[in-house]
Amino acid sequence: MRKSSVVSYNVQCTLLESLKSSIKGNGLWFMALLSLVNCAFVIGAPMKPEARIAGGIDSNINLFPWQVSVQCDGEHRCGGVIYSENVIITAAHCLFDVSSCDLKVRAGSSNWKSGGVLIKVNDFKIHIGYSSQTIVNDIALLHLSSTLAYSANIQPIELATTAPEDGDTAIVSGWGVTSDGASDIPTQLKSVELEIITRSRCASAAYSYGNDIKPSMICAAAPQKSACQRDSGGPLVSDGLLVGIVSWGWGCADPKYPGVFVDVAELYPWIVKFSVSFPDLR
Repeated sequence: MRKSSVVSYNVQCTLLESLKSSIKGNGLWFMALLSLVNCAFVIGAPMKPEARIAGGIDSNINLFPWQVSVQCDGEHRCGGVIYSENVIITAAHCLFDVSSCDLKVRAGSSNWKSGGVLIKVNDFKIHIGYSSQTIVNDIALLHLSSTLAYSANIQPIELATTAPEDGDTAIVSGWGVTSDGASDIPTQLKSVELEIITRSRCASAAYSYGNDIKPSMICAAAPQKSACQRDSGGPLVSDGLLVGIVSWGWGCADPKYPGVFVDVAELYPWIVKFSVSFPDLR
């Protein structure tokens, strides 16, 4: 199977070529890769028509009040999850070649372009064990420059401390692309229901990832449904707990390649430890 993705970060082409070589060598693609600037490249064949949050529905932020949009230069880059009044969880790969001054977070709105509150990111911390080659430990914390005021539309979510069971129902939400090869993304939040696939089953012969599935990963899928580009960093929620962070995959909605997520329970100690290492704003 050939990898398919559009990559276009707001960085110099030389850096993009370096990233392209890294991704080609590993055979992976990220779900949050942008298509906002002219310096872009396409890897592999065009994405299939189902390569989107297939089956996703328009959703209101009051059903997902922990969901945020992580933005760079005013454009949606990734999803994120409210952990506390001033800490957001997202995917490490979302922070490729950015500085905190480029980043803002919009919370409390179903529309990533408007509404809610828009807060500058003051600092961020990437997991020291993150690898851009294997995508292991694909998690980061953002520190906001001011605290969030909790409301019906802005709420933290409790983290899972044990991995979900195989077959558990989970919901992923985000502002990912909704049509084949699209450069535009919806302004309206969308969500889709998936089924948890344990790490061991995802790495088994039932699917085609094999050893690419590492201890910090779990999977989820459903027929014709998936997270996709620009959903990265967003929440996978089961039974009211954050069980996963959107990370990577081969294509979208491919039955042999489920979506791959950060296993929140596996990295729970890291999240708790480093969420308190930022300066207290109060």
